[in-house]
Amino acid sequence: MFITSPLPLRIMTHEMNDMGQRGPTSSLVSHSITQNEFNEPHSNHGIERRSQRWTIKRIRDSIGLDQMTMFKMLKGGLPPTIVIAMYQSSKISDITTTTGYISAIIAVASQSLFPRAKFMKVMFYNLLSTCTCAALCCFGVLSAVKAREHTTPPGGSLDEYNSSACAVSAVWLIFAIWISNTFRAYKQQELQDPMVAFAIFASVTLTHAPQFSTVSSGLAFIKQLLLTFIFGFAVATGVSLLILPITNRRNFFIGSQKYAAIIKDILEAQKAYIRACYAQHQHKVAGEGIAVGSSESTASVLKISMISLIGIHDRLHGDLIYAQNEIAWGKLTASDLERVFSRLRSLLLPLAGISMLPDIFKSLDDEWKAHPKEVDGSKVGNNWSRFLQQLMEELNAASDLVTAGTQHALLILDITRLKESNQWFMSFHSRQEMDVERDEDDCVPGSVGFAFHLEKEIKEFTSRQQDRHITSGNFPVGVSDNSDETRFQTGSDSSEDFFVFLFTQHLLRSLLQATLELVRFADSKFADGSMKYGRAIFPQGPFIKARLGLSSGCKGVSDQVNGGDSDLSSEPRGAVDPEHLPPANPWERFGNGLRYVSRILASKQSVFGFRAAAASFSVALLAFLPQTQDFFTRQRLIWALIVIAFGMSPTSGAGLFSFAGRILATVVSLALSLIVWYIVDGHVAGVIVFLYIANVFEYYFYVKYPPFIGPCVIAIVTLNVIVAYELQVDQLGVTVETGSSGQPYYPVYLFGPYKLLAVIVGCTIAFIWTVFPYPITSRSQVRKLLGQGLFILANFYSCMHTTIEVWIDGSQIGIQSSPHFLAETRKKLFSDEMTLITAMRSFSQLTLYEPPVGGKFPKSTYDNIISEIQSVVISMALMAKIPESLGNTFPEQQEQEWLRRLAAVIESTDFNSHIITSLLCHLSAAVSTGTALPPQLSPPEPFPLARKLRTLNDGLLDRKNAQDPVFAAFASLEVLSSMVSKDLAKLISNVKSLVGEVKFDGYVKRSPRITKSQKPMKKS
Repeated sequence: MFITSPLPLRIMTHEMNDMGQRGPTSSLVSHSITQNEFNEPHSNHGIERRSQRWTIKRIRDSIGLDQMTMFKMLKGGLPPTIVIAMYQSSKISDITTTTGYISAIIAVASQSLFPRAKFMKVMFYNLLSTCTCAALCCFGVLSAVKAREHTTPPGGSLDEYNSSACAVSAVWLIFAIWISNTFRAYKQQELQDPMVAFAIFASVTLTHAPQFSTVSSGLAFIKQLLLTFIFGFAVATGVSLLILPITNRRNFFIGSQKYAAIIKDILEAQKAYIRACYAQHQHKVAGEGIAVGSSESTASVLKISMISLIGIHDRLHGDLIYAQNEIAWGKLTASDLERVFSRLRSLLLPLAGISMLPDIFKSLDDEWKAHPKEVDGSKVGNNWSRFLQQLMEELNAASDLVTAGTQHALLILDITRLKESNQWFMSFHSRQEMDVERDEDDCVPGSVGFAFHLEKEIKEFTSRQQDRHITSGNFPVGVSDNSDETRFQTGSDSSEDFFVFLFTQHLLRSLLQATLELVRFADSKFADGSMKYGRAIFPQGPFIKARLGLSSGCKGVSDQVNGGDSDLSSEPRGAVDPEHLPPANPWERFGNGLRYVSRILASKQSVFGFRAAAASFSVALLAFLPQTQDFFTRQRLIWALIVIAFGMSPTSGAGLFSFAGRILATVVSLALSLIVWYIVDGHVAGVIVFLYIANVFEYYFYVKYPPFIGPCVIAIVTLNVIVAYELQVDQLGVTVETGSSGQPYYPVYLFGPYKLLAVIVGCTIAFIWTVFPYPITSRSQVRKLLGQGLFILANFYSCMHTTIEVWIDGSQIGIQSSPHFLAETRKKLFSDEMTLITAMRSFSQLTLYEPPVGGKFPKSTYDNIISEIQSVVISMALMAKIPESLGNTFPEQQEQEWLRRLAAVIESTDFNSHIITSLLCHLSAAVSTGTALPPQLSPPEPFPLARKLRTLNDGLLDRKNAQDPVFAAFASLEVLSSMVSKDLAKLISNVKSLVGEVKFDGYVKRSPRITKSQKPMKKS
């Protein structure tokens, strides 16, 4: 019996932010916490609601202002404030002079709130891109000055306007903006901020280049601007590394806590769904009315929780990649973190299968409704009630075991720490040997003997499952139709319902086995002494290269959302060039190298770069014309270029969303800047203090609303630029400011509106060039990613099918396979598919912000397709996991007999055909190219192998085989393959509604055929 102590459970519940109520405890787990103690927090919340008193705590809770959010807000406001405060020293202002306000921009753009490993990698690219741009600008200034010298007539002044210098500078600017945005589109997640810094440096320098009369003056300006950038980078680096440092390792641990909390929420939602189904069924049997939506509402909660778990799983994967590349002080190495993530992923698949039960039950219900005369209603109803009762009992027991197991693992691995009364936990760490005889103490999560007792409880749970007496008399049986081979028959053979029962048992066993593996891993790290002391953790060999390079593993959701491709989708394994044979000589290989140039220029990243260059040059053109050059300088139109550098979006949906958000955010920043300046009447010390407070306020939205990071950055930059400019003039003096820059001085009440106008102009131009000459819409991106996702799904099914084939045939004919290669390939394909699903959902949401042109976008159809793809990939992943979980649970000799018989029979079936792979490739090609589907596409029938084995009548499907674990695995495979078939049928229907079908029956008017019996008799 597990004894869960009040202290660890209560603190663990608080640590994981578990918002779900704890269900009734099963007989397997006895808790020393009473029901009143569980209900006490909820009753307190009721008292608070009744009191209706706005306390500080209630206000903080309502806006989500927890401790970590507050720390991030306080830290985020430091870099620009420190830069502006340091500029008040003459030692700094003498170096940066009139470009000092740009340091505040760079300090904000450096993203000091990034975790340490990601920040250092981005900072490396920041410095590399800035120095590279400085070198490029040196060439630009040199060529502009030389063009001026060569085209100035003898005796002419070198300070006058020169069209050749302007033309050369314009060419360099277009090239710099194009190349920077091309790289930015290639790797949005890591190169976004470095390429923005590149574009800002190039825009500032090359718009001034036509005004330089000598190379030395140009190089002096470049040096001054480079020092300004480095100053901003240095302050941001110091704040990131020294003040409340944030690590990817910490984010990984926080994500693991949320992972465990949502696991419990899913199990609670599943129990609520089963209870609702049982209550609904009982009322239906009794003839009483009940709300139809009772079970549907709980099923929707279950689906939402599963989507949340998948999202956290994807973010956890991104944090893991950077955590492996991080130098840190801790107890778990990079390999240990990867193994933790692997075991959490093993929990994901059974939970995903459990979340599919509402769809499976609905399928069975539809089956019974379709054949009402073939079903014994009273018998099925009574047996279905027993099934739900048995499932509820097992789910209650498994839920308690999984919750206790995840709590134990998090405690042992120091992922969750006890914040109060930790004397018990410290005494546990001080014990050196296991004492499995102390039953009560060692049943507590976090105790040394917990794994031993968990394994014992799991064995008892499995034994109770196997000992259940299951016959056709006490379990629902399927419908029968002796005239139809595709229907199951009643009797001793297994029915569809029976397979579902075995499938649910397999899911619960797999979930418990994954929990046990997580607990064993945690105990192994404690046993080998890893958890005793902290130590320096350095990146291991395979991760060092990834730290310095653009590793493919770092491509996350944001890359997909901003146009990144999956490696497998763009370059499928075994793909060939249909227009070129493999090169046969050095000249042909050289030609292949030249083709890469045209491929880069024609890529969508390059197209985005040209759009950004055109948008920037729409404003920068004024700096190169004689009539407007002085206007561009005096009215500070460089700020519009900076806004374009920040604001270019790859799709029109994102562009319109950012357009409105940036303008609104700038209005708020303008109001804040006026408050900051005038509340202290422009006194420097007071301005800096209130500027920090305003920065902290704006960073609240940056931290709490990640989708609004773009508008938040523009708002923060605008606020700091307005205040920094006024303090810069106060430090340098109006004469120096206007004399050096050639720009008139504006007080804050005029300078602020000028900046707002510049933001409006920059955002408008950026949006225009997002939709012109043709829009890159979020709608087209959804369709493109959908085609890629379907192709990856075809690859994943082929890999999964090979895994099942090796498992079945290998026991008979001894196939020499590579299970490690198949497992790694499946993991990569599964990760790519889940990333694409998240990207498709993001783009689908952005379609709401695109202006409707023509017919409406079928968003609901695309959303349904995305959900069906997710269901199919999860079903396939569970199918591929079955042989592995079976091998971990049962001895190999128990598999041989039934597998040998199945392998002998399966040779006469079409199991080895790849109908689904071909079908998914058809769907992928149709969606990607917009061509119609071929007619009469259909997925395989549900329960394909079982239907074939039914016709052979060799006893393989007898219910007496239920004790065989391999038979239970086979039943699970059949249920999952049936779910795949049903989802594919819906997928085909939805895709067909998008692209149509090759069918010309509508053009033919058919006359009714006259049968032979209907022909008139000839008169004799």
